[in-house]
Amino acid sequence: LPARAAPRPPRPPRVRHAVDRRCGEWRASHQPFLTHRKLHHTRLGQGDKSYGQGMAASKKLRMCMTSMALPLAGARTLMAAEAATLPTTLPITDTTAVGSGPGDSPQRGYTGTIPTEFGLLTKVTEWNLKQNALTGAIPTQLGQLERMSSDFRLYANSLSSSIPTQLGKLDRMSSGFDLSWNSLTSAIPTQLGKLEQMTANFRLEANSLSSAIPTQLGKLEQMGSGFDLHSGSLSSTIPTQLGQIVHMRSSFDLTTNKLLSTIPTELGQLDQMSSFLQLYYNLLTGPAPTELGMLSAVRGISLGENWLSLAIPTELGNLDALQTGLNLGENAISSTIPSELGNLGDTLLMDLLLSKNSLTGSIPTELGDLTTLNAGFDLSSNRLCGDIPTEVLQITGTDYAVATANSIGTACSKLQGVVRPNSEEGNGRGRALGAPSPSMRGDGGVRSSADSKGEGEGEGGDGE
Repeated sequence: LPARAAPRPPRPPRVRHAVDRRCGEWRASHQPFLTHRKLHHTRLGQGDKSYGQGMAASKKLRMCMTSMALPLAGARTLMAAEAATLPTTLPITDTTAVGSGPGDSPQRGYTGTIPTEFGLLTKVTEWNLKQNALTGAIPTQLGQLERMSSDFRLYANSLSSSIPTQLGKLDRMSSGFDLSWNSLTSAIPTQLGKLEQMTANFRLEANSLSSAIPTQLGKLEQMGSGFDLHSGSLSSTIPTQLGQIVHMRSSFDLTTNKLLSTIPTELGQLDQMSSFLQLYYNLLTGPAPTELGMLSAVRGISLGENWLSLAIPTELGNLDALQTGLNLGENAISSTIPSELGNLGDTLLMDLLLSKNSLTGSIPTELGDLTTLNAGFDLSSNRLCGDIPTEVLQITGTDYAVATANSIGTACSKLQGVVRPNSEEGNGRGRALGAPSPSMRGDGGVRSSADSKGEGEGEGGDGE
């Protein structure tokens, strides 16, 4: 290209791609035009003898960039047809980001495995190869990328095998450690507890991870949002150490696993939680801790579809920020309904779900104060007796179910000493029956498919 009349301005300090001597300068100067070929050709032709020379220069530039063979940030260096697999010949020099296209959007269309050679890019600070079709194992060599500070994203691929313990060396990570929606197996490495600078989006959900949740994850004390381990096969107990993540504000999600034993009382220390505490569809037993009444900012609690028993804590009536819902349905709770739940009437907008338990006694008239409910009010399939209070009949929720599979209309005194099995599969653990409404099943970071991740990664998602 001919020399310009004015000197080229210096490259912006945040240009994150490798500066190859053959074409890095051209790419930095012309990257705004890379996705608009006609405009790109015209710009290159300015100052040339002909538009044809501009076309030739454009072709040369594209060939030069393609020869670098790496999906680097700032420009789409590989065309879709050329991006079938990730390259093994890499420009090591100054590469600081992998996988981002224009506007930091992810590069897509890649298949095959991740080459081990990517572990040589030791200056990389960001990695974004989400939503591709990558397969095989995550290379252990990626643990050498110790400058990684944010956005290590491999979600929504088809990666398998176990999570490398070497990823625990990425201890500069502050946000966006996301391996979700893959087919990863085995246990969560205890070494991930070394990512102590993480503040948002530690996401391993929707894999086939098994075994126990490592107690070392309690060291992620700076986490403020996006602690998501839902939809796996995690077993054993919920570590009490998770109560140390006291800065957690949103999206604490352990749903749809095989977690056992009781809910730790230490979770009551997460008093900055302003979104959802979600533990539904596990194998949790014992009573719901009274300490959950200390979550004064929480907007939703979902403990449904477990084996919880004994009483509903009266302290749950103190949750004056609870708006979206309280879900205790499909458990084995055998107490009366606390009248204190009527205290939620000023804030509770969506759901009160207590169905398919073994609740006894009459329906408290105080529940009639829940006049703001507009979705689910479900007390069905219990052992409730007596008449429905007039105040409760005024609730106009769209999913109103009170009399079904109860003893409504029968005096409670006549039922004393009578043991009546629940009419819906014992404690109603069946997932297809009486499932909680979508407002409690799909919020707070719960994603029903990889496509739902898409670009909507927001605060309950990525919190960015």
